[in-house]
Amino acid sequence: MNALAAQRRPDDLPALAPVPVPVDAGCVRDLLRLARGRRVVVVGDVLVDHYLYGEPVRISREAPVLFLRYLGEEDRPGGAANAAANAQALGGRVRVVGLVGDDAPARQLGRLLEARGIEHRLVSDAARPTTVKSRIVAAGRQAARQQVLRVDRWESRPPGEEVQRRLVEQAVQAVLEAEVVILSEYGAGTLAPAVVEAVLRAARQAGVPVVADSRYRLLELRGVQAATPNVPEAESVLGRSLAGEHELVRGGWELASRLGVRLLVLTRGDEGMSLFFREEGRALRLMPYRPREVYDVSGAGDTVVAAVALSLACGDSYKLAGCLLAAVAAGLVVGKPGVATPELHEVEAALQEWTPQLFAWHAAPDGALDARPAGGGSSPRGVAGPA
Repeated sequence: MNALAAQRRPDDLPALAPVPVPVDAGCVRDLLRLARGRRVVVVGDVLVDHYLYGEPVRISREAPVLFLRYLGEEDRPGGAANAAANAQALGGRVRVVGLVGDDAPARQLGRLLEARGIEHRLVSDAARPTTVKSRIVAAGRQAARQQVLRVDRWESRPPGEEVQRRLVEQAVQAVLEAEVVILSEYGAGTLAPAVVEAVLRAARQAGVPVVADSRYRLLELRGVQAATPNVPEAESVLGRSLAGEHELVRGGWELASRLGVRLLVLTRGDEGMSLFFREEGRALRLMPYRPREVYDVSGAGDTVVAAVALSLACGDSYKLAGCLLAAVAAGLVVGKPGVATPELHEVEAALQEWTPQLFAWHAAPDGALDARPAGGGSSPRGVAGPA
């Protein structure tokens, strides 16, 4: 049991009844219309997700492991490249800047992005391999596919000064032509401090919002306007468990303050999301969209950050609509095998049948508990929804 798990305890504070907040999913349809063609730049750790499929035959005689008959394999864009693919799938016009090796996976990643209509500026570094996550998947004829092994190839050190200089050059040029920027960090070293500083400086100069999705270095990305961590990532930053609604809300406010973000989207898996609108002093709980059983959660965070980024490209008044879009799109991709993207027609169909469940639980950024909606009203209009 890890240290964070050992700290978990039952929520011993008195429970507060959530206050329902009425909201119409029509604002998401408005967002999808406005988001088409928005210029999105993704800077971060690109990688190739490689899948090798085999049919289980028997237990191997060489070792107590599954013997698989080869069925096929495929590659998909992963990491920051998957965030780019999600932004493109939701209607954005996307450019991705990332770091690759001088190798076959780098060339394959370029082809995968081009096939999706995504412009790329992949900076080559012969001193490191392209990051590849290889998954071996047992695909039975009458059973769901199950991942049985994953092998990763990557280099976590930041690149040398010359490579960083080229990354900065490509990233700054892209940011100055963008309407929103995503910083996507997966631990592969692309977002060296000099690269982050240059991106944030260029974004401030151009008046472009930046959204961060970081696995390991979230606090190093201060200066962004929004962030989309999951609960384990937030716990790692704060150094404590966020078990129970009260602790989670307190932790969310603390993290939003330390990052200085306008919007913090704390993703909670099958428990939905907690949304912290820092400037308005308002926290909301968004229940998940569940169209089917969860199949594979890989890459769902990339879907969330893409939806939030597109909403910021359309203006601050669409922040809530972006969170609603994130809930629907992520709910769709976790029902698909492997790292996946939503289809616009799927999202539009889901919006026809979905009534969002949104609650105001606690409204005070100082950690005081308050079940009343901020400002004494029940509607989020003017806080995060379109006027």
